[in-house]
Amino acid sequence: MAATDKISPEKMARLTTFLGSLPVGVSAKLFAVLEAGAAGGADDLPYGDMLATLRTNLQEAREAFPARRLSAQRLFFDPIEDFLIVARTGKKRRARIDRATLSPLWALLSSEPSCAPAARAAEALTKVLARDDASPDEAATAQEAMYAAASGGLARVIDRAEREEVFRDSVVRRFGGPPAYHDVVEIGIAVDAARQLLAVQTVIEKEQSALSDTDCADIVEIYKSANDEAPHASAYVLLCATARLASPWRALDLAFALSDAGDEACAEGANVVVESIFEELEDLVRGLEAEAAADFHAAQAELRIAHFADYANGVEEVAAARGDNVVLSRLEACRDVAAGAMERFAEQSVAALRTAMPTRRSGGSSRLAALRPDISKTVSPTLAREGFEAADFLARANDVCMKIRRENALTEITGEAATQARRYAEDLVREIRAAEGEERAAARRMMDQTLKILAPLVAEDEIGLIRDRASAAALSA
Repeated sequence: MAATDKISPEKMARLTTFLGSLPVGVSAKLFAVLEAGAAGGADDLPYGDMLATLRTNLQEAREAFPARRLSAQRLFFDPIEDFLIVARTGKKRRARIDRATLSPLWALLSSEPSCAPAARAAEALTKVLARDDASPDEAATAQEAMYAAASGGLARVIDRAEREEVFRDSVVRRFGGPPAYHDVVEIGIAVDAARQLLAVQTVIEKEQSALSDTDCADIVEIYKSANDEAPHASAYVLLCATARLASPWRALDLAFALSDAGDEACAEGANVVVESIFEELEDLVRGLEAEAAADFHAAQAELRIAHFADYANGVEEVAAARGDNVVLSRLEACRDVAAGAMERFAEQSVAALRTAMPTRRSGGSSRLAALRPDISKTVSPTLAREGFEAADFLARANDVCMKIRRENALTEITGEAATQARRYAEDLVREIRAAEGEERAAARRMMDQTLKILAPLVAEDEIGLIRDRASAAALSA
């Protein structure tokens, strides 16, 4: 059975949306991890579909660097390339712009009467780019003129949209909804700092691993320049620097450099960086809460937890080195929420495990009224697989909790689940011994299936011992 066949369309849609919303650096790291997992032959995740989604994310992000002739349209979107995502999940977030917004926006700049200066500036730039004798300075001048004209045009469009409800509704429909409209608003703001955004791209390489002291000093100066020229857009300089990092939490070093700069504008900039990092963390924990409230899929749950843990532990590493207790306290609050989601995941796993181990009530005395295995039931391959995945999740849950620094969060739940699993298998031994004929054969089949389901949760030597006892019970008179 293909991995995609094992996941419902709703779960696959949630997973695809989640992957499409990841920053480029995170997508690259996850792509490498999943590619290794696919090569290893694991089949509890739809590796092919996940890799395809991440590949699209990465390929589209690299559209800003093709070896082909430049155009006015491509150059216009260069400053915001680090803010582009392939798909949106959850609420609209600052500096997360859906790539689907770009084409209709360019069409608006080219056709809306109030954007006519932008259309003329784009045409002028196109003519410069087409000339073989055009100098770099001439092209740069034409490019900056396009940014300025587009900024003015978009400001007029947004101003009218805010004043005229009918016009606003038409613009929102044109872009496909309120989040995309707010993408347009953001682009209109960010383009005012286009020169500084392009400067950030020269300082920080795409998917750079960390920021040096020199990098931080350079970004602080670029931010100051933007704050002098376009203070309403200067935050995007810092958000661009953050987005270019393979691990966005590394931008905490930039926040500390801004704090050390000692002026009010830089202090505000430091807060922008810290808030963007926690917005990502809080978005991740909200995603965990949503996943915990939906139909359970163990591998998806662990994927989200691992992503959160990697991000949270990175924040802790940098903040602890600086002794920033405010950041560390906020981080602990996020971990508490993640631990709550883990508890819900564990409860869902226990429920899936119980479904894969059907029981019935015995008649007679109170002692015999206890639950016992129902060997008359058939556990479908789907329920058996879900039970195995649940057992596997529970077996590794404590290790996962260690990653989010909540070592003892699930010890009781996982311990009780393992105890119940052993008890069920031992009860099956008694069912085999007490049954005869076809009933005994049914009990043995259920035992074989149950031991496969419980393999991740119960120690191998215990599984072997139970199997031996079941074989002996089958031979009894």
